[in-house]
Amino acid sequence: MRRFVPALVLTLLAVAAPASAGTVGHVRCAIDTHASFPSYDQSARRHGFVILHAWQQDRMRALKAANPGLKVLVYKNLSFSNYMGNSGFSAVGVPAAEADRDHPEWFLLNTSGERFTSRSYGWSWAMDVGSPSYRQRWADNVIAELRSQGWDGVFMDDTNPTMKYHYDPSAIAKYPSDDAYSAATRSALATIGPRVRAAGKLALANIGSWAGYPAAARDWLQFLDGGMDEMFLKWGNRTGDGYGDRGRWQTQLDALKAADRGGKYYLAIMH
Repeated sequence: MRRFVPALVLTLLAVAAPASAGTVGHVRCAIDTHASFPSYDQSARRHGFVILHAWQQDRMRALKAANPGLKVLVYKNLSFSNYMGNSGFSAVGVPAAEADRDHPEWFLLNTSGERFTSRSYGWSWAMDVGSPSYRQRWADNVIAELRSQGWDGVFMDDTNPTMKYHYDPSAIAKYPSDDAYSAATRSALATIGPRVRAAGKLALANIGSWAGYPAAARDWLQFLDGGMDEMFLKWGNRTGDGYGDRGRWQTQLDALKAADRGGKYYLAIMH
C-alpha cells in the first residue's frame, strides 16, 4: 500500500475469476530496482500475473511472447504522485509536474495549508483522490497508456481506507478521518475501475490494511477485477515476527472466500 520502488517479495496468488474459479497460481511483483528475469520463458510459465513498471515494456513483451495467456499489469500509484519518470513513463497516474501545471488543487493540503508527503516515502506527494477532475485525469492517462503500450491492465497501489500509515489523518484538511478518506478513495475506484474495465483492461488494486478494514475492501471489489492484500498472514520480512492472531487470519480467509464467490482475483502477499 505504498512503494514506488519496493523491496522485492515472494508472493502467492489465489486466483478466482469466472473463467478460472478455484484455481491457485503465483504473482510476481517485479518493480524492485534489482528485479531480474533470468528466463522469460520460465517466469511466463510459472506465474499467472506479473506486475512491472511503466518503462519496462520490453519485459512485458518478452513475457507475453513466451506466454500470451500471462497477465502483465503496469504499476500506477493512485493516491500519491512524484516528479520522477523514466523515458517519459511514470509510476503514477498523474505526474506531479502535470498537476502543478494544470491543477495545483489536486495536491492534498494539511491543516497548515501545505502540501505533504508520505512519512516513509518523502518523494511521494499526497493527491486528492476525491477530486472528480483528478480521478478523471488519472483514468484518462492510464487508459491511454494501457492501450498504446499493450498492458493487460493496471495495478493501483495505495488504494487506502486510511492515511494513518503515511500521515496523521487528523492533520489532513479535507479528509480528517478514516471515514472521510475512505469515502474519497471509494469515489475514485467507482470512477476509475469501471472505465478501465470498459476499455477491455484489468483493474486490480492494492487495498491497504485489508484485514483492518474488511468491509471497505469487500465493497470496493465491485468496481474492480480483484485486489491485493500485501500483508496476508504475516507482515514484514523478519523470521518469526509479524504473524497475525487467529482473528486476523480468519478475517483474511473470509476475504479470500468472498472474493472467490464474487469472481474476483485475490492476490495474497506472503512475506
